[in-house]
Amino acid sequence: MQVIQETLGSLIQNPVFVGEVVTLLLILLLSGSFAYALHQQDKRKKQSAFSLFVDWLFDGVYQFFEDILWEGSPQWIKSYVVNLFIVILFANIVGLFIDILIFPFPALEQVIQSPTTDITFTLALAIVSVLLLIVLEWRVKWGRKFILNYFPVLWRNTIIISKSWMSRWAYYLLFPFVKLFDIVLSFFLAILDIVGLLAKVISLAFRLYGNMFAGSLLIAIVVTMIANFSASLFSGVNLPLLVPLIFYLQNILVAVIQALVFTLLLSVFAKVILQDAEDIQTKKRASTKGKLIQQVNQS
Repeated sequence: MQVIQETLGSLIQNPVFVGEVVTLLLILLLSGSFAYALHQQDKRKKQSAFSLFVDWLFDGVYQFFEDILWEGSPQWIKSYVVNLFIVILFANIVGLFIDILIFPFPALEQVIQSPTTDITFTLALAIVSVLLLIVLEWRVKWGRKFILNYFPVLWRNTIIISKSWMSRWAYYLLFPFVKLFDIVLSFFLAILDIVGLLAKVISLAFRLYGNMFAGSLLIAIVVTMIANFSASLFSGVNLPLLVPLIFYLQNILVAVIQALVFTLLLSVFAKVILQDAEDIQTKKRASTKGKLIQQVNQS
């Protein structure tokens, strides 16, 4: 019991955890408000402006990512991408409000921090997202192809050699050399694929963290400079909030763009996996069809 109390106490004192809780509460508040608006709509037989706006916004975001992933993609990956966009967007907006309020209330910095300006949060999002990409690849490639992709026990059949292309003696003479080169190439490609997964985690995490942290730092520098300059110019009167309004508006745009970039890259990665699996199935169907035609011609 004491360990649980100490853990909860340390979490409450962590500004990033408080920012995550506030982000979650804002999302729950929006969801609850939308559910209440829909409930009222059933009573009044008329949809409110708020429910219309939220419905239009969510449908637009969902349709946008569905067009990237295509309609035949699994429902769970589309839902994950859309919900991830909402989480990152709200976390960025929380950071924007913190940047605005931190100057009239400097002690707020010790209480709450934007989750996306902390590398552990963005790294956790990136790791979970890449793990889900691995699960997606496992499911669409049906296990064996996936295992051979990252752990080629023998070879991937990257280089194909057939008896129909040459004489029988030439085929048996070249086969060992071709397969040996195929094994070496397969292991090299497997290492590149594993490095590619690590690169995805690093690129997703550090891109979001770097851009949001840089935006927050830029606001702090600009507002501090304007406050000091105005205080010296107007005898103690400073204008730390109104003057850098353009930077606040810029950060709103950055918050939306960075949430979009993270989920857009994730959607592209998932699209590549799905497209690769579709190409494999197409080749299998073409191969099966070719064998059937050959059997019919022989008979």
